[in-house]
Amino acid sequence: SFWAMAHVFPAAGLPRPDPQFSAVSTEWPTPEEMAAADRIRKANQEAIDKLTFPSRDVIGDLRIVRFLRARHHVEAEAQEWYAAFLKVRLEDCPEIETKVRPAVIGMSPEEFVSFFQERAHPSLPIHPWVELTHQNVKGFFLARLGDVDAVKFTEERGDIPLSQDHLLMVAFMEWAMWYLDEASHHQHKLMMMMKVFDMHGIGAGGRKIFLFVPKMKEWISMMILAMQKPYCEQDAMVPVLNVPFAARFAWTLTSFLLTARSKAKMKLMGHTSDPKVCEKLFHVIPAGTLPKDLGGELPTLQNVYPSLDSSAIPEWIARVKGIDFWPARPAATFEEPVEPPTLQEVAEPVAKVREVEEVTNLAGEVPSPEVMELFVEYAAPSAELPAPTLMDSIARNAIICKSCDNTGTCDTCCEYWQKQAALHVDNEKASTTEEVMVPPPIPTTEEVMVPPTKGCCSIQ
Repeated sequence: SFWAMAHVFPAAGLPRPDPQFSAVSTEWPTPEEMAAADRIRKANQEAIDKLTFPSRDVIGDLRIVRFLRARHHVEAEAQEWYAAFLKVRLEDCPEIETKVRPAVIGMSPEEFVSFFQERAHPSLPIHPWVELTHQNVKGFFLARLGDVDAVKFTEERGDIPLSQDHLLMVAFMEWAMWYLDEASHHQHKLMMMMKVFDMHGIGAGGRKIFLFVPKMKEWISMMILAMQKPYCEQDAMVPVLNVPFAARFAWTLTSFLLTARSKAKMKLMGHTSDPKVCEKLFHVIPAGTLPKDLGGELPTLQNVYPSLDSSAIPEWIARVKGIDFWPARPAATFEEPVEPPTLQEVAEPVAKVREVEEVTNLAGEVPSPEVMELFVEYAAPSAELPAPTLMDSIARNAIICKSCDNTGTCDTCCEYWQKQAALHVDNEKASTTEEVMVPPPIPTTEEVMVPPTKGCCSIQ
């Protein structure tokens, strides 16, 4: 109920701020946050049931906890934001479910960068992802806003609508949240990213300041509204570099659209020709991942440093008109998580996402070869290495889920794996270190397990 969510969040359940990025916490959710996430999910179950992709990065605990932290642990407000997030997917922008996710979820960073750059307008220089090895930040987005030609971006498009670029930016946000969710479960932290904006050159070369071009101002306003709340608590910090006076004025106008929490993450910095500015910047982003234009070490950064000129626009128009803008990725070609999940992560309780459905039995049927394969062990263990467990087999793709292709995005059905893991854990408890691990018994015809009908896992 509302009153159950309106109570003051217990202090013991609050996460500690990140020591480097004080505006956020990257700690794994506390039990109290997990419980609140479960209540928020149950309150929105009707909408969740309508989703085409009720995946972990959309309805899982970590995604909902991001809303909770964004609303300073006021549960009623977090539920309101999460409900609005679901409404966007179901009503306001159904293309997220019908076009965007089938095209981009499962891509590696390299694949997504290639996908994005092939489709992005040349007059909006953006590099969507640069990978980092930071402990709590997985990567950063870099936009060269000072080099944006707002008139060419909004007018020189053939008949390609601005809404196409809007949806491309939404695709980046969807992919980034999925990728961060994968990294978070692997590292047992709430992983973040950064967005870097370079304002150098704003208003130069005869270009109008983008906020003074009506169509561009409207497009940016729509983007901020579309990205801020539905994709909240994604950024650890937003460095804004090379900020001249004109850019500070433009940024002041933009800030009226930002929440207080978003403003707290903004860091307006001086020019990167100043060693002191670079020192601060390199403290959060290594020089080896930044272009030389920003004081870094990279000679170039695709389509951004140097940026494309207007001569690339006709080629872009012809290319975009000639491609399938949202090609669905066949499930068989989905990329596995960059880092395979650990046994503990694979075996996380499904009850936090949805009540476990009862698995039915099929009587009188012989187990299929695929089911039999579940219980086939590898070779006998060596003296140095323990025998692979069933969940090791899943993580190493010896056993592949057709629904999520082992990406871990089908929490609503993975109780099938949980039951198999439980059988194997019980067996391991019964064995000693000197004994060869005994595989779980092959099921009888009365014990053959059938996954739930909706979004079920199956073996290929």
